[in-house]
Amino acid sequence: MYRDGINGILNNPNASNSLKSYIRESMGKVAERNGGENGFFGIWDLRIAKKFNFAKRHGIELSVDGFNLANMLNKDWGTNKSLGKQNIYTTTGFNAATKEMVYRVGANTGVVSPGGTPWQVQFGARYSF
Repeated sequence: MYRDGINGILNNPNASNSLKSYIRESMGKVAERNGGENGFFGIWDLRIAKKFNFAKRHGIELSVDGFNLANMLNKDWGTNKSLGKQNIYTTTGFNAATKEMVYRVGANTGVVSPGGTPWQVQFGARYSF
């Protein structure tokens, strides 16, 4: 039954290719949780600010903040690829003649749901006195 569930993922055209590859490489071993999907996941933010002084004690600071800049360069960077909670198969009955459980492999098994926030840019100004 376990092998049939795995074959269901490997034969699912909507399942992630990296997940299929990881399953093939991990056959006969204990696979890691979310293995093959979430390698390095990081969000890179950047802030640039410049202060301009005038009239003895007054000043203005202009700034630009970039959030998740890697996602601006490539839409696949800076995102979390999650399999979420998936049921590989659902039990639909019991075959008394063969004494085996009858089940159906889920249609969305192995389909990755990308998440996270897209890149953003924020401009700011601060007056000091």
